[in-house]
Amino acid sequence: MTYYPKSQIKTGLFENRSGVLFLANGDSYTGPYYEISSGRKFKGLSPSDQSEELFTAQSTTIFSPQDKIVTIELSDDMVQNYVAISKVPTEPRLLPSSNTPTLTKNDYEIGEFQRYFLYKINEKQYLEVSQSTFDKIKSKSREYVFELYLPFSISWTITGDKDKVYSTNQNIVRLTANRLKIHKFEEYFKNNYLQFYKG
Repeated sequence: MTYYPKSQIKTGLFENRSGVLFLANGDSYTGPYYEISSGRKFKGLSPSDQSEELFTAQSTTIFSPQDKIVTIELSDDMVQNYVAISKVPTEPRLLPSSNTPTLTKNDYEIGEFQRYFLYKINEKQYLEVSQSTFDKIKSKSREYVFELYLPFSISWTITGDKDKVYSTNQNIVRLTANRLKIHKFEEYFKNNYLQFYKG
């Protein structure tokens, strides 16, 4: 809870005119409130109530977290405060989609290629993606909801002795899982460590 000296708080205020003060969700507010020296107003009798900030009607339409237009209008400063409080992104952001690698003749001549993965932290799931998507998530591009994912890549062997290829790929998967402390990465492959292999 933020501490304000008593000299910076004006208490005992009461709003009884509907449509003058608003909560962050767009509902108008009537009732007790207090004001701090910066001019910001808060619902409740004093800072000990730990209540919501109140806003006054101004000039810019904003959107609610449910993507419905809120009928109040706020100034640019108020919109920034609203977005910061509600953590609503100001523009749509993408979720990454799965991608199966397409190999070239050159890949088989080299004998290996890079595979790109995302570990979805809150669901403990894996997604194989294109290098382009991987790069954007890794660089924290606002185009994607990068906060949900841990990006990583592995080198995947596709030519050579069959048993050695299987063992090499299996070891890479195990080492990567241990290094990143991610769980059940091996299960993603379902023991298919010869995927894309050509003898």
